[in-house]
Amino acid sequence: MLAPLLDQLSPKVYVAFWRQCSYTSAEIYQELFELKAKGKTPGIHTLEEEEAVDVRKAARCNELARSAIKYYGIFLDSYQPDGRVAEKVEKEHASTYLNAKLNRARLRMKMLGLPIEDRINAHRQALGEYEEILEYGQRNPEVAENDASMSLELKLCSEMAALLPSKLARLTKLQRSA
Repeated sequence: MLAPLLDQLSPKVYVAFWRQCSYTSAEIYQELFELKAKGKTPGIHTLEEEEAVDVRKAARCNELARSAIKYYGIFLDSYQPDGRVAEKVEKEHASTYLNAKLNRARLRMKMLGLPIEDRINAHRQALGEYEEILEYGQRNPEVAENDASMSLELKLCSEMAALLPSKLARLTKLQRSA
């Protein structure tokens, strides 16, 4: 796997390679999460066996999702050396940067079997992520103008940012009643 290379490389000296390794590692973990969550990985043979591994499957899926989130975070942090959100990313990197934020937000909301409090926190983090993406798109409108798929992603991001507060309210209400 590529992830151990990140421990050996200097992010200041090998910036491009560091970014590529961290982004690719995140994508691999995300793909593994998707395959495991949908039951597309080999190993389950009977319905009884499948039901028995539900808890283990959720734990493994969440471990993969957390790893993907971690490596997307490492990738995104390479654009924020001073710890602040990047005002603008180089034109050729903007789409990848925003996709990393989108994927991280999506993964936060896809985690399986979490306690209600953890789900609320994950949804809040995802909402913050979507809002940051929208702010970036407003500060840098050329991102959507030059890339049709990013324009669509920004629209979907806007919808998610509008829908998530009501979902958070429902989850909070559910938490209080439990």
